[in-house]
Amino acid sequence: MVTQTVECIEMEVEMPKSYVTRLRCKRCEYKWVPRIPSPAVCPKCHSPYWNKSATRKTGVRRNKR
Repeated sequence: MVTQTVECIEMEVEMPKSYVTRLRCKRCEYKWVPRIPSPAVCPKCHSPYWNKSATRKTGVRRNKR
């Protein structure tokens, strides 16, 4: 009987892109696969508020006379 010894080597395996979480910028609608867990800015529009929706301030309009 022949026995083989297999050396266990820790390898870094890339997962297919379909399994990787994609992020989406709420400002420019750009989608990307992040290199780091929480990026500081959107890679396309460079907005630091990529994960917050763009809202306008609503206020009382004054009548122009």
